[in-house]
Amino acid sequence: TVKAFHLEQEELDKYEEELDTVRKNSIRGKVFLGLGVGSILCIYCLMYSLVYYYGSSLLASKATGFFSGKLITVGDVTIAVFCIHFGMRGISMIMACTKMSADGTTAATDMINAFQEATSYQKEESQKTLFFEGCEDLRTIKPNIKFNMVSFSYPSSQHTKALDNVSLEIRANETVALV
Repeated sequence: TVKAFHLEQEELDKYEEELDTVRKNSIRGKVFLGLGVGSILCIYCLMYSLVYYYGSSLLASKATGFFSGKLITVGDVTIAVFCIHFGMRGISMIMACTKMSADGTTAATDMINAFQEATSYQKEESQKTLFFEGCEDLRTIKPNIKFNMVSFSYPSSQHTKALDNVSLEIRANETVALV
């Protein structure tokens, strides 16, 4: 029906434009995700190096713990490393949840916008007049469709007919399915 009303190219252009928008947004999202993950991993590695450097300098200087007053041991440094490790994992889990929440918000916004566009499109379409040169308004035409002795076969099996000498009349606003 789109081709029959000479709007096929317009619909294809709209579809290509939507695909291009989705592609650009997807690339933008992946770039930001990559930068975020890269930043987290960089901070993660810097924290590990800081803990190992500072921990080894405390061990070498035979320092004592701030609260306990005891000598700092390799076990204390290992505990600090694990604290940093689990803290960073918690931060990365929060970031994943934040991304999912943002994706959900974006999806909900897109759905609301789509509903609003559909409603405004229906209003616009009901106000348009569909005139072609030498034709009347297409919405006022209430034609019946009549098939008289129609035969059809698919190109892959031309010897078998899907429809064979079918005659049929479909009245306006009637829905018919051929099974």
